[in-house]
Amino acid sequence: WHHRVRTVGKLSIQTDVPADPESELRLGKDVEATRPKIIFAFGPKPDTYCMTHPDRTKFGACPSKLSTLLREPGSPSAVSIGEGGAFFWRKDTGSIVSKETEMVYPEVWKIWNRNEVINWVVFGPEGYYIIETPQDIYASRQNEILRVSKADSKPVPIRCASFGWGGCWVIIEADGTVRSHRLKMNVRKALLRGSVRYVSLSWTDPNQFYIEYMDKTSDWSLPGSWHQIVSDIEGNLPKPPTTIERLEKVKAGSPEFNAAEYQFNMSWRQTDDKRPAIRHIYRIILLAGIWNRYVQYR
Repeated sequence: WHHRVRTVGKLSIQTDVPADPESELRLGKDVEATRPKIIFAFGPKPDTYCMTHPDRTKFGACPSKLSTLLREPGSPSAVSIGEGGAFFWRKDTGSIVSKETEMVYPEVWKIWNRNEVINWVVFGPEGYYIIETPQDIYASRQNEILRVSKADSKPVPIRCASFGWGGCWVIIEADGTVRSHRLKMNVRKALLRGSVRYVSLSWTDPNQFYIEYMDKTSDWSLPGSWHQIVSDIEGNLPKPPTTIERLEKVKAGSPEFNAAEYQFNMSWRQTDDKRPAIRHIYRIILLAGIWNRYVQYR
């Protein structure tokens, strides 16, 4: 998290319009279509996570009270893990905000104690949060993070949101518009790959994320030790189509390896950073159809 976040002035916000606005508008009105099939929550520590599916839940290093709730039969419809033992949990019509939330996220605690129904909460570092209720949306730095509708002067409805490493965040508005701040390029590319139904950013690694798309596919970049867990929970959930068939390792010391290494070394322009050593080089093998189209174009 940016060590001077309290003194940052106007946020630099990237806005990306949906690729298919008409389709997004139609899907956005369908509550069932926009409800995520899988909930993935990162936490403030590298080994903290929670992943739920309608018939199974996996989690690690969660607060003890949340762990107890997650062991109960059935899966929650919303989970968020914050700092200092704070968490939000919702299943069916019931929800819980941990007592520890009062210290780290006092505004969330106030809203909770007003007995408002809370659909979901997104926690972030430094007390940052977003809350959706049936009547309103609340957020830290609300005037900058949320957009206001010209029609009724209320916050523009949002589908999902997440805070991540280094002060970055992303909001998916109800019409599919992606608004983000300080995302890594690989994360932003994944968000723009399709219509996003749900997104979760890692607190501890700027390149890690979990995304579920409206077409029921998913994309993620996660620690290797979580891969089997995620695959087991996703089951037969399809992946986005790829143009890559496989990667082939180039033998170290071969002419091809030396040529690629030379090109990399000669193109290094980061004068303030030491040039890293080249340890492995891989040849990207495209699918036959993609390669044939490229050859015809060339």
